[in-house]
Amino acid sequence: RKRLNVVAILLNALIPSMAFAMSGWAFSFSTHYEQPMLTWLLLVLALLISMISYVLGRCNRQVAGQPMWYTFFAISFALASLLGAALGDYLFHSTMEAAFNFQSMSSYPAVDPAKQKGQEIMDAGRVYFSSGSKLDLSKSMSFHNFDEYCVAPIVHGDIELASYDFWAVGTNCCDQRDGLFRCGEYANIHARSGLRYMDQERQQHFMAAVKQAEAAFGLKAKHPLLFTWLQDPLAMINTKVASAWHFYYVGVGTFFFTNLFGVIVA
Repeated sequence: RKRLNVVAILLNALIPSMAFAMSGWAFSFSTHYEQPMLTWLLLVLALLISMISYVLGRCNRQVAGQPMWYTFFAISFALASLLGAALGDYLFHSTMEAAFNFQSMSSYPAVDPAKQKGQEIMDAGRVYFSSGSKLDLSKSMSFHNFDEYCVAPIVHGDIELASYDFWAVGTNCCDQRDGLFRCGEYANIHARSGLRYMDQERQQHFMAAVKQAEAAFGLKAKHPLLFTWLQDPLAMINTKVASAWHFYYVGVGTFFFTNLFGVIVA
């Protein structure tokens, strides 16, 4: 029996895992946000390397009983790049894209819903409302389209507003008995902040709920902005980013040991 190619074994154990880590990182984080075209070009380059390795493997077949390391490398490198891209793309669209958006948007302190208009802070990502601001749960409303889209206006004290431009929103969190808003940190007496709701596909359904509230309660919402109601928006963003990094590290570790097992078996 011929001696095992130790260098080939080490390269096949390490390089695909590095490709997975790099592909996942590129698709998950700032590169995807700032230079999306470069991210896809890197994936194409990785697949091109795999194709070249596969061709070399076909031209340099090993003798019987020896692993065809070029072919193994080509397959594992391509899978690593594609799986890393899939993981990264999921993390980016589920968490990191919104986090980067919030970082690029403005933060507004001491916003008084009774005095400021929605059109004055259209670029808001995080809003910290003034003391005395709260949710008016008596004006809760929902719009049903497969999911339940719940809204409640953010007000200041018991003052009737000329325009209700600030709304807390949530999905499938209305009380089934009385229809009252039960989303976000509605029960937290210290909650007085909003994290801008950025899901473009669902915004239209929340806007429909706002329109229904206008008709039901005889109020106006000239420039409605949608928020997740909570105490500390920045802490929530940091928690989600930390969770994304944890998921990424778990993915890299899982792929490394899975690929290592494949190398040993080969």
